Amino acid sequence: MNSTLLNDSKIIKRLIADVVHKIKNGLGGIGGYATLLEKEFNHDDPRIRFIKKINDGVIGVNEISIKLMSLVRIRELQKEKIKIEYLFREILKNISDNDEEIINKLYFDKHFQGKYIEIISDQDILGELFKNSILFIRLINGEISKIQVNPLKDKSLSVHIYFKKNFDNFDNFSDYINNLMQESRYLHERLSFAIMQNMIYLLHGSYATQSINDEISILKIEI
Repeated sequence: MNSTLLNDSKIIKRLIADVVHKIKNGLGGIGGYATLLEKEFNHDDPRIRFIKKINDGVIGVNEISIKLMSLVRIRELQKEKIKIEYLFREILKNISDNDEEIINKLYFDKHFQGKYIEIISDQDILGELFKNSILFIRLINGEISKIQVNPLKDKSLSVHIYFKKNFDNFDNFSDYINNLMQESRYLHERLSFAIMQNMIYLLHGSYATQSINDEISILKIEI
């Protein structure tokens, strides 16, 4: 009986993952064409509101699919031995085409240097979170100046991503994020941020934003 239930559970998880994958591919096409179409109209064109509804619909369905994917993820985090420094460096190499300039901006506390650390986490999700955080900063045209990884007493680790960006009419990074989530035209940015948020949720973590001055801001993630 237990074996049957286990097999059924695996089948359901595979089906969910397959369905979500197909949904997200379709959403990417719809959102992309809607964005291109919006550029063909003037800002005061009444038809813009229909495109905004399409984008809002795409984002809504995407957020549902992200939540659905959490059902096929782990239910309970376990202690794992993870070489944090190696994991993050390899990810940064892959998404930056081995650009030494950006790789050299990654700094680790001595607690992580060359060591396997036993933490309550999931290596795959942790890696995806780090990757998506970097990609989100790039997507909003932020210029990364430093990535600092430190241990925490009450949690496992913190990742602080320092970057340069002029937020134009916004006072700080937080105000920019709030506006971003309300503007349908920032479709890709909103989707990227939603993915990052879900990864943090799966790891029982938290995030915060801070603007040090007019140029430097920080995305803080604690896991």
